[in-house]
Amino acid sequence: GSRSHATWREQQRTAEQDQRIRDGQANGSITPREAAWLLDQQRRIRHVEWEATRDGVLTRDERHQIRYMQDRVDRSIDRMETNRHAY
Repeated sequence: GSRSHATWREQQRTAEQDQRIRDGQANGSITPREAAWLLDQQRRIRHVEWEATRDGVLTRDERHQIRYMQDRVDRSIDRMETNRHAY
């Protein structure tokens, strides 16, 4: 329904980040320890997404919080990948 549509984009992005983390692990640009930390962040984001949609309404604050967390994960992945490629 239209209720869950509110976070579809956020959930899509979280799924894409999962894929980036898996790819990074596969090609060695992300260490197992980094991956564990990232996946922990991903779990938190999913929890916030779930909490946010539980009442059927994703507020601007909730969406902002989810995006902020996702941005941090993105930057972390970028940094990890760049660190490896530098050597």
